[in-house]
Amino acid sequence: MNNFVVRILVLLFCIGLARNVVAQAETENFELNITGSLVDKLEPNTRISVGTIGTSREFPYVAMSASVESLPLYLPKKHFQDRYLRVSFYSHTQQTTIFSMEVSRDSMDKVRPIKLKLDKPNPNLRIIAWWKRVRYKPAVSKRMSYVELPYWNKEIGKLTSAPQKPMLHVDNGEGKTATIEMGDFCMGDRWHATLPDDFAPTSASTITYTVEYDSGGLFDSVATKFEYDYRVGVDTD
Repeated sequence: MNNFVVRILVLLFCIGLARNVVAQAETENFELNITGSLVDKLEPNTRISVGTIGTSREFPYVAMSASVESLPLYLPKKHFQDRYLRVSFYSHTQQTTIFSMEVSRDSMDKVRPIKLKLDKPNPNLRIIAWWKRVRYKPAVSKRMSYVELPYWNKEIGKLTSAPQKPMLHVDNGEGKTATIEMGDFCMGDRWHATLPDDFAPTSASTITYTVEYDSGGLFDSVATKFEYDYRVGVDTD
């Protein structure tokens, strides 16, 4: 066998080895990308940052980032498997985060492509501690939801941070109403509101909770309502 043939065989072996290494690397990474109606509205060079949520003794917090033009972003299985993700979209021209999302731990149980759905949310609104504490979750799928909601600023023609936090409107069924700004509950868990004790009905009534999301024209207005039948003696502290 002459030297030329040997060189060709060595070259082919190296190419095959390199392909195997790349294939192995891909199987050890989550592939994160974006899809949906908001993709074309992102400014050039918008930065996407992905960080872990939750505790891990070995890797308490891990973060990676990339421009949207350079996606997909490969997240190492070693650091990101079985972790909740917080994903932020940062505008360099505005020097601020314009919106953010959360990805459920269920999506990260095994290596797979992760496509963030940048679409209209289908929020849910629920009480989590009797009638007084309420949680609003702007979900876009079973395993993904917005944290900071996207907003279209018509004056500058760009996605910007929302001008206000979600507002909870409550009617206690006896003519008493309240509007409460929602905020964090614990460890950045959003969006929550707690009603004052004196808002409780004096008799059996239906309490109505409503949150309206104004996207600035990105989507039709989204009103989310939840009703709870209050029972005196059962729901009283």
